[in-house]
Amino acid sequence: MWRAAALAAVAAAVALAIPAVQHLRETRPAPPAARLSLAAPPGTDFGADDVLDAAISPDQREIVFVATQRRRTAPEEPPDGVSRLWRRPLDAEKAAPIPGTEGARLPAWKQTGKVLSFFAEGRLKLLNLTNGAVTAVADAPEPRGAAWLRDGSLLFVPASGPVRRLSPDGVRDATTLATGDVAHVFPGTALNGDDFLYVAVRDDGRRVVRLHSDMGDTDLRTTAAHAALPVPGWLLIMQGDTLVAESRQEDGARARRSVPVALDVGTTPRGRGLFVASADLLLHARPSERLYRLTWLDLQGSQVGTTADVGDYRQVRVSPDGRHLAVTANDALLGSLDVLKIAIDEASPSLRLTESIAADTDPVWSPDNRRLLFRSLSGGTPAVFITSSDIVPLADVANGDARTSTLAPEAEGATDWRGEDLLLQRRSKAGFDLVRVRLASGTEIRDAVPVANSAFNETDGRWSPDGRWIAYVSDEPGRPDIYVVGRSPGPAGGPGSDRQRVSFGGGTHPRWTRDSRTLLFLRGSTLMRADVAGGTRLGSPRPVVDVRGIRDFDVSRQSDRLVAIVPVQSEAVDTVSVILNWRSAAEALLRQSQPKTAPKF
Repeated sequence: MWRAAALAAVAAAVALAIPAVQHLRETRPAPPAARLSLAAPPGTDFGADDVLDAAISPDQREIVFVATQRRRTAPEEPPDGVSRLWRRPLDAEKAAPIPGTEGARLPAWKQTGKVLSFFAEGRLKLLNLTNGAVTAVADAPEPRGAAWLRDGSLLFVPASGPVRRLSPDGVRDATTLATGDVAHVFPGTALNGDDFLYVAVRDDGRRVVRLHSDMGDTDLRTTAAHAALPVPGWLLIMQGDTLVAESRQEDGARARRSVPVALDVGTTPRGRGLFVASADLLLHARPSERLYRLTWLDLQGSQVGTTADVGDYRQVRVSPDGRHLAVTANDALLGSLDVLKIAIDEASPSLRLTESIAADTDPVWSPDNRRLLFRSLSGGTPAVFITSSDIVPLADVANGDARTSTLAPEAEGATDWRGEDLLLQRRSKAGFDLVRVRLASGTEIRDAVPVANSAFNETDGRWSPDGRWIAYVSDEPGRPDIYVVGRSPGPAGGPGSDRQRVSFGGGTHPRWTRDSRTLLFLRGSTLMRADVAGGTRLGSPRPVVDVRGIRDFDVSRQSDRLVAIVPVQSEAVDTVSVILNWRSAAEALLRQSQPKTAPKF
């Protein structure tokens, strides 16, 4: 309680002092920094999937943040597990929920202070704070951030691809993917009305902070997460788990020196740092300690069991014999992604199949359950490796262990394996393509045949168990949607004549049931299903169940059930750290780091 009272008292003074400080800054020193903590509202946890998801108002007098209902304490509150936006003036002791924002993520505040943007239900939405009206303005099935510019236009990233710009004239691309760019994410305001920052995700795994201006795009530096330029002369970036303030020239183009302003700051799986900053206010949070469970659901969405202990699981694949899971999990100690083998019904420990310091992900079972394909960055660029599923443990693939071989160094990943045929994901000039190859012997692949190689990105190809169809994700409509095509592609490697578009409202993670009669997929956190009608077409998809916070899922070939990676509700109370006048702390550290000169006599 004392923390909340202290925060309210200090924040009230700072909020009232900010205009005066800004007016007198040229003649008076800035006030000292103050460090406090902020607790989540009673009965809630901060964030939804992540601990900190917030925005600071343009006048720095209040914040909005996402919180998830942990337990219902009043009839007017949403059910347990539902997230929404809360609003808190800095001079108030309590926050208030904002109606109509259920499922909200990634809020951003317009410079007028009267409009908020946020993402929910696969859409970009605008909230009028004057009358409470909420309006959906664009599709955004896999959002990666938003920021308002001073001219009133809104930058946002609806899914993998460039940054988009929403203005009264419509929506258009605000950035262009350069050679080697995979995606542009987490835009942020910069110095001038049309300038902004964004992070370019590169095909070698690096994240590069870029400054977009009328003069073009300038690479500033690499970062471990997103970046912010909340005030001229200061760039905030992540180096490992440390939030660093980098002193730069007023135009932000050239670095001077940098100092740490916060330690043990978390980063989300999608690469967003757990911090948000304005000119005088900085909020940050530790890495999320929320764990996930491998939960079994039936085809109606009801929970029917669990497997293994909780953990930080990211991907899951069920073995063809239904006895094991191959999961991608984060090692909390090393901060690396590795592939584990977990027994479904046996009381045996999990087996670590990869131990590379680089990310090892995207496991795919062989039809005989004895081998696994996986994607690794151990060589510096993505490549597909093949290994035995019985190695305990597997040596680091970067060391060239004889039991692990490079299968396809030119492929970005493998997505499925049926008989001797593999589905690989390759990069072309137009983006990602799906290719079917034949595994001849050992690690030799041949007979590459395009499955989908249009001018758009085609990913996550999955065979139906009967081999008739390949389902995949394409961003041809301007967002990810689900398509299916017959196993034999059309002329010249293009889509076959039986190509069908299954989803029209967004879709990812296509997965077939064991009888090949139903295609399941995700639309946001909602599990959808489309059933085969008449033996040749898939009918309109319909929702099955909303699985809040779901990361991935796969379907068993041995039963009518699926395994999903879902968050575990935590009873721990999250706290967010607050630094008032953070620049004073950064400037003090800079002065301390300056080399001392010897006195003159």
